[in-house]
Amino acid sequence: MTEVLSGLEALGAASVARVWAPVAAWTVVALGLDAALGRWGGRSPGVAYRLAQAVLLALPAGLAAALLVDPSWLPGWGPAELVLVPVGGASTPAPGLPAALPPLRPSASWLALVGAATFVAGAVGVVGAARLGVQALRVRRLRRALPAVEAPGLAAEVAAVAARLGLGRPPAVLATSADIVPMTRGALRPLGVLP
Repeated sequence: MTEVLSGLEALGAASVARVWAPVAAWTVVALGLDAALGRWGGRSPGVAYRLAQAVLLALPAGLAAALLVDPSWLPGWGPAELVLVPVGGASTPAPGLPAALPPLRPSASWLALVGAATFVAGAVGVVGAARLGVQALRVRRLRRALPAVEAPGLAAEVAAVAARLGLGRPPAVLATSADIVPMTRGALRPLGVLP
């Protein structure tokens, strides 16, 4: 059990600057962009679409940048400054300070909780990535299996809507004989499926 706790503490200590600081920065950026989406969303669908893409890309970009940035800029998280205080253990106060002051460094139990949260978030991320991969394969299969809609005037209407949204190219519109509701799929190469 102590080995598991030690592993969680090490994971927590390593993930604060590399994972949780970028997530906190992303949250601040996302809240600002969400407010901007609320303000500009009705005026320009193209701007709203681009802001939504920026919110989605901010988190992976922040996590990737965190791998390249030295975490010592965070106070108390430099390699020489991180000191684990054992749970229930007493720390020796600096001369001139009362013994009742709590330590300024994170405790081992706090880091174990951060490590557990990091593990759970990583597991959820792996499951989410697997689901996205399966959905991407399904969209690819749909693209190959379904014919394009050949309705007069539809291509011009789709191109006009795509231009209003600021899309570089109009999405594909496919037809199916299945008893389904109309749906859209895809992020990089969107498509619409009509029954």
